[in-house]
Amino acid sequence: MDTDEKRAVLIGMHRSGTAAVAGAAHLLGAEAPKHMIPAATDNPSGCVEAITVLGVNDWIPRAGDSTWFDCLNFDPNSLPPRLRSTGRALVNFSLIGAFENASLLLLADPRLFLLLDYWLALLQETNIIPAARLVLRDPDEVIASLMRREQCPAAFWVRYMIAAEHATRGRPRSFIRYDASLDDWRNCMARVAEQAAIEWRVSFDMVAPQMRQFLDRGLRHHRSVAASPSPPGSLAALLTEAYRTLLVIAEHDGDAQRRRGGHGCGRQRDNPALC
Repeated sequence: MDTDEKRAVLIGMHRSGTAAVAGAAHLLGAEAPKHMIPAATDNPSGCVEAITVLGVNDWIPRAGDSTWFDCLNFDPNSLPPRLRSTGRALVNFSLIGAFENASLLLLADPRLFLLLDYWLALLQETNIIPAARLVLRDPDEVIASLMRREQCPAAFWVRYMIAAEHATRGRPRSFIRYDASLDDWRNCMARVAEQAAIEWRVSFDMVAPQMRQFLDRGLRHHRSVAASPSPPGSLAALLTEAYRTLLVIAEHDGDAQRRRGGHGCGRQRDNPALC
């Protein structure tokens, strides 16, 4: 990686294991924002989400008479030109305030992929190369966590994941299975670096003890259980189909990378595209 190049690791989607992936990237040298959301009982390991970024990503949906948790019909590009310009200016101010002269930014916020057009435009203008990390977790687990914490409807997960996949299509990205990040973080973070042309600034061996403590399976509060097939056309069936489709897309992305000469991430697994 050219040392003069600036890059940003983009991570989003509530309660999917994104805090674990973002925290791992931070331990390996990605630069966290200045002012972050503090740790809480529902996330004792803490967050690396910038307060300023969160505020802007809250403001933009509200400008369109929506909210981050009630956004099924929200189109961020449908805002009037004046509000879109204001939104882009706020994105700029929040990025500068959070990161200043950072060269490897860790940009994590659940609303990020819903509003990615705003952020990608700014990153391009400031010559920051983005690379998206889409964390895949069983939707039953995500929804259970969302319902407990935010009382969000099940359709919320579908909205955000479809937005994330669509917004990052054709752009540098990789999919990471939450389970795999806990089982073999070295393999996953090596592939993240390879696909994004990132050189982690801290060696794996140096942070191995902290990583084992940070990626503690005991902090996982929700686990899916095998259930009988859902009736066709039901919301549960839709969630299952959406998740399976994302797994297929992730595998396709991995195949495309290998055809371009990528080598995966170290040891090959049953599904190397889905570290």
